[in-house]
Amino acid sequence: MPGDAAILAKGASVSLTGGMTARGLNMVAQVLMARFLGTAAFGLYAIGWTLVRLLQEVATLGLEAGVTYFGASSARSSPSKFKGVLTQSIALSFLSGFTTGAVLYFFAPALAEHVFHKPDASPVIRAFAPAFPLYAVFSVGGGMTRLSQRMQYYAYSSMASSAFALVFFCVLFMLGWGLTGAVVATVGGIALGALMSIYFSRGLFPAVFAKGISAESPGYALLTYSISVAFAGVAGALLGFMDRLFVASFCTSAETGIYQAASQLSILFSLIFGAFDSIFSPMVADLHARGENQRLVELYHVCAKWRVYVCAPVFLIVLFAPAELVEALYGRAYVNAAIPLMILSAGQLFAVIAGTGKEMLTMTGRQKTIVAILLVTLMLDLVLNLLFVPRFGLLGAASAAAVSVIVFNISTATAVTKHVSISLFDMRYAKSLGAAAAACGVLYVLRPLQIGSPAARLFMVAIIGSAAFTGSLIALGLDAEDWAVLAMLRARFRPLQPPRSR
Repeated sequence: MPGDAAILAKGASVSLTGGMTARGLNMVAQVLMARFLGTAAFGLYAIGWTLVRLLQEVATLGLEAGVTYFGASSARSSPSKFKGVLTQSIALSFLSGFTTGAVLYFFAPALAEHVFHKPDASPVIRAFAPAFPLYAVFSVGGGMTRLSQRMQYYAYSSMASSAFALVFFCVLFMLGWGLTGAVVATVGGIALGALMSIYFSRGLFPAVFAKGISAESPGYALLTYSISVAFAGVAGALLGFMDRLFVASFCTSAETGIYQAASQLSILFSLIFGAFDSIFSPMVADLHARGENQRLVELYHVCAKWRVYVCAPVFLIVLFAPAELVEALYGRAYVNAAIPLMILSAGQLFAVIAGTGKEMLTMTGRQKTIVAILLVTLMLDLVLNLLFVPRFGLLGAASAAAVSVIVFNISTATAVTKHVSISLFDMRYAKSLGAAAAACGVLYVLRPLQIGSPAARLFMVAIIGSAAFTGSLIALGLDAEDWAVLAMLRARFRPLQPPRSR
């Protein structure tokens, strides 16, 4: 298991570093868009971008998971089958993405007027249409690179995509393109990420792409599995973006922009545990294919614990300095996003605590269970949004989203216990939660201390919260895999020693 923990730690650290860098660049771009475009125009941009994120699973047909699941089993046994999985996944995802973009382009005026009640959103939605085939290739290509368990290549693609979008937006904005420039820059960044993913895939699997190896089609098995995952993905995307759709429909463009800011900040949690999930998924697929059940159990526990390690300090900042965080990034015009941010983050924290149930079920062939859970939760989310958003606006949308996320994660954790016979909780996990609770108590006691400017308070909460959590964790006792990772990090960052003279 130390080997698995090292692979998980290395992959997650690369994904987290690359993902945080990419997300940081993307956040800078989004902040600049929010500040330069204003709340109303940023709200229109948010509608188009939400549709891209919402329909991405339709565009990919779930093939980003299919290429991981089937690639893990065929990579060692049959290069021709492996080549068939990779080439068919890319071709089908591009075709599906192109079709999705074309349909959205055609129905953009009807969506803008009758669903979102904002006719000005129609050209924005149409401008986002080319993103769908590009995003599909980017996503499936990323799944191919992650299959190698060398996470740096997906990180490179993500960082390049975000950096290009940021620079391109600044250039186009200075040229007076405004909202159109924001959309074009975003689509351009996705295009670059797609090209890099394919380029890296060819470099990682050169034998598979060689002309001498014929591609053996995986047949309907790939599509059957992937479409089941796609249904789960569509339901999950609706679950994740239902609140934004209702806000866009029932609230003003300015309120839509404010809620977009809160949603983007709450997604920081998804980014963090997504870094673990991106390496966790191919490892689970590989161990499941080998029948290594005991290693699978241990990996599940370690991954769940480390997710809490990384996410707890972030949640402490959101809990004790939400207004300062929003104002520091987006400006005072978006300060009303603070309370929705706290509510959304509470739901995301529960997703962290509940572990990697969705990925565990998907990569062990229980994707239909995920579909069933998602459909039930989606119906709950729809009802809650219908009840809350017209009456309570942004706070209602955030509450509906948080409750739905909590219900979904309780259900997946329960399903893992039932179908895979793995319980999430053990003493190591309890210690991580105990350290988070102790840090929360320290910040609550010090809460009356209002120190300086909002930026200063934000900085102090971050420092005190991180120190209290780390200190509590050390006091409760680090585990063997924690010490192993610390030793690995010390070895990596240890300065080179000059050679000794003989």
